[in-house]
Amino acid sequence: MMMFKHKLMANDSAGQAFKASREQFTTLVQEHPWLIPATVALEVLPATAMIHGYWKLRQLKKQLQIEKEHTKQRQLERFAPNHRHDGRPQLLADHPHHPHFNH
Repeated sequence: MMMFKHKLMANDSAGQAFKASREQFTTLVQEHPWLIPATVALEVLPATAMIHGYWKLRQLKKQLQIEKEHTKQRQLERFAPNHRHDGRPQLLADHPHHPHFNH
């Protein structure tokens, strides 16, 4: 506990400086109240732009991922062995109704 008191006593000049700075800020705001909304706007606008940019980037990444998957699917369809353009699925076996079982 003694160290804590010692630190407070050493920072007493810093406390005085903080108090003077706070009083100066209070006086400034009382003389120019329009500074409050202007300061808030200066802080909110960049934050809003960053949030918008983040969400837009997420949308574009998702769209790119979807387009890459579509490209992969088109490539797979293009090189499929029984490629047909009618959009119906193809049978994998030649004779699906006559399975050959080895007993």
